[in-house]
Amino acid sequence: MPKANRVAAAVALWAAIGLGQTRDNVLDARTMAVKTASRGLSEARVVIAGLLKQHRSAFDDTYLADLMKLTGDPRAGQHYEDAIQTDPDDPRIELLFGEYMRNFRGPLQPLFGEAERHFSKASRKLACAIAEGKKAEYVEAGNQLTRSIMALYETDGFPIYSWAAKKAACDSRSTGVSLFLSTGVRGGEGITDLDVDSDVRALTAAAAYSQSLRVNFGPLSTDLLRAFLRTVTPFENRNRLRTRYKGARLDLFFNDHTAGNAAITNPILKDPTFLANRDLVLYNALRLNEFGVSVERPFHLFRAVDADLSVTYSKIHRTGLVDYFPDALEDINQVAVKGVVSRFVGPDKINADFTFVNQNIRPASLSFVSPDQTNLQAPPQATSFGSRGRQIYGGTFRYQIYRLGSGGYGRFFQGTRGLEFYAGTIHDHENFGYTAPAIVNQQDYFAGATLHALRIHGLRKLVDLSIQPTWFTFLVPSDALRNNRQYRTAAYGMLRLVDEERNGLDLPPDWHGLRLGFVHLTVPVQSDIPQLGISAFANQKVGAELSAKWFTTDRGGITFLGSARYDVQRFTTLNRTFSLFTLGVGMGF
Repeated sequence: MPKANRVAAAVALWAAIGLGQTRDNVLDARTMAVKTASRGLSEARVVIAGLLKQHRSAFDDTYLADLMKLTGDPRAGQHYEDAIQTDPDDPRIELLFGEYMRNFRGPLQPLFGEAERHFSKASRKLACAIAEGKKAEYVEAGNQLTRSIMALYETDGFPIYSWAAKKAACDSRSTGVSLFLSTGVRGGEGITDLDVDSDVRALTAAAAYSQSLRVNFGPLSTDLLRAFLRTVTPFENRNRLRTRYKGARLDLFFNDHTAGNAAITNPILKDPTFLANRDLVLYNALRLNEFGVSVERPFHLFRAVDADLSVTYSKIHRTGLVDYFPDALEDINQVAVKGVVSRFVGPDKINADFTFVNQNIRPASLSFVSPDQTNLQAPPQATSFGSRGRQIYGGTFRYQIYRLGSGGYGRFFQGTRGLEFYAGTIHDHENFGYTAPAIVNQQDYFAGATLHALRIHGLRKLVDLSIQPTWFTFLVPSDALRNNRQYRTAAYGMLRLVDEERNGLDLPPDWHGLRLGFVHLTVPVQSDIPQLGISAFANQKVGAELSAKWFTTDRGGITFLGSARYDVQRFTTLNRTFSLFTLGVGMGF
């Protein structure tokens, strides 16, 4: 089609889509943009080209900006700015600009400072409009703005001091400093501790280590291998004080964590109780206290590229993980650096994230406890033990396909719904030796795909489906007999019982001051297959998890997240089955 005809067609299409839409409410521009984008990328780009050649009103520039947003065009921000210059008093343009920064831009999280600034301006302009007697005209915008602000701060917790917790006034100042408190608890029963996914590797590695100590007795018996299977009983309490200022955050945090049966203590080889009972297995209780500080800032690099960088320092006091010293106290200085870079590719998005963690671990106290619980004197060299270290490197590459229309960026609250492919690796290098090197290298290799918000014929609820293969490896340079490797296939299906999109950006119904955000039912399944080393811990696992988010609108919004999970895990070779559960609730997350 000749260029002139394409422009004419664009103008005609733009006019046709705009039928029935009011040109005095810029929220209708968003609806028009979704309708245009649903016709496909080529149609949307034709309309964009035509609009760029026209004289535009504030409504037109808002429509153009929203259309560019849906096609991944980085010029969207400039046209929101143009719309604001044309109509500087309309809070709805600021709302849409803030939503662009919250829900579309950003490296796996909002461009916080920009979103906060535009929502603050929208609140001030809305207060001015209400003072002028235009409250009825902006009811929809007011509800959506409230929901957007709450979504922006939902991970932060209780707002002790924040501009969002105050009633906006026409002469309100900029956002300034905000202070939040977050707290939460989790606990339950599992085969390993909380957040330890590689349970099959942990069990295999512990058994291989014990077998290396008992080499004169031959392979571990089936009864002894069964004894390695036990339920760990973790409980943690996490507390955080967060300060935000112009997009940056500063966290002060304290975490308390305990876990019964968390680690296996290899008994002292000369102890008479051990020699009399070769199938003896002892378990330690883990006790951990952590406090520290973290800083982070997401920022815009250039055009369609955003980034985020965070640095965390924490001091950890830990007991229960030192062989032969189950009551030994370890002091750990930990530094963690995390970064993300994201870039639009048309309407889709590429995200690359990396993590580096360094731990310097020193013993604060050492004391023997024999299998019969008799205290023995620590060796003379204990006071001269040095430090040991651990380094973790990891990275993940994600390609997120956000198709246009109602299935992807047409969504209002969480627009990033579509098909996601990812792959990554984690390298964990740890020296367990205080007086001499004892190196262990662990690597994870994983890839996967997740389909978000799939509509299945005959099912009224939307479903998420995911599958992820993972290879766990464990390598000991000084003792190849302890090397092991496992392959896992994990998948889940998630049914959106209450979908966050059901009200768009409007507030859900109020029930005694609480509003329900979402309710999800997830069914996870996994199968672990040993490939190298001890093969006794092959297992299958299936479960069900119910998670919910709810919030209040008091003080600018307080968000809560709760979950309950039940799993059945069967170790087929050892013929043991476990019923496991996890419960958790938090204010902020």
